[in-house]
Amino acid sequence: MTGKTAANEGRADGPARFDVHYSAAADEIAATAANDLANALATMLGRPCAATAHADLPHDALRIAPPRELADRGQIELSAPPGANLLHAAWEYLERLGAALPVGRPARLPRIDPARLFAVSPRATAPAFARRAFISDIMTWHYERPERFAAHLEHDREFVPWMAARGV
Repeated sequence: MTGKTAANEGRADGPARFDVHYSAAADEIAATAANDLANALATMLGRPCAATAHADLPHDALRIAPPRELADRGQIELSAPPGANLLHAAWEYLERLGAALPVGRPARLPRIDPARLFAVSPRATAPAFARRAFISDIMTWHYERPERFAAHLEHDREFVPWMAARGV
């Protein structure tokens, strides 16, 4: 579910927007984590949410800034060591809100009340291992048969982002 956040500007007659802030100095993985979190929250909350870069935020953090009517609750901050850990932290937070990320299928993002964002208790989380390796039997890839090779590549294009979001 990676990608750029759609233009989700809150209309005067529509719901106020949530923002997911990330560091302007962050790498592409942190920007992807912010965009994934913003897109998922927009679906789950049924209201606009956008990812925006900020110079004053550390490179290892994401901050969820609520709209004015919920500002008294404060902001929610997710932080993790550099690298894919921030992407894992974003998806782990979404799972604690009820989302599911099954492999090979679209993410399941249930509708939730905005107050639920603040009900999730603080928790330290990290992927199970600092590094993992996967081995594939390259003899079954069928390089000489383009249609069979394409089938493997299609699966990998889904599986690799899923592994990153899951902290694998």
